[in-house]
Amino acid sequence: RGDAARPTVLLVHGYPDSQEVWEEVAEFLADRFHVVTYDVRGHGGSSAPLPLRGGFTLPKLTDDFLAVAHAVSPTRPVHLVGHDWG
Repeated sequence: RGDAARPTVLLVHGYPDSQEVWEEVAEFLADRFHVVTYDVRGHGGSSAPLPLRGGFTLPKLTDDFLAVAHAVSPTRPVHLVGHDWG
C-alpha cells in the first residue's frame, strides 16, 4: 500500500494472528508511507513448514523477515512495527 518511493513501514503480526490485524493501521499510514504486511510462516495465507518441528525457530522467522524486507526495500532501511499477545 502507498507509494513505494516513500519510506517503507513493515508491519509484522504476532501469533496466532494474520496480516489482517494491520488493516486499519495500514490504511492510516498509506498516505505517508509504503506500507507492507505479510503472513508469518504457518499463519494466514502462508504455508506451514514441514516438518513442523524446528520450522518455527527464531533464526528461521528472522530469515523470513529479512527476505521480505529485502524484497520490498532492497536499498533502503525499513521501519519495523510488530506486536504479539505475549
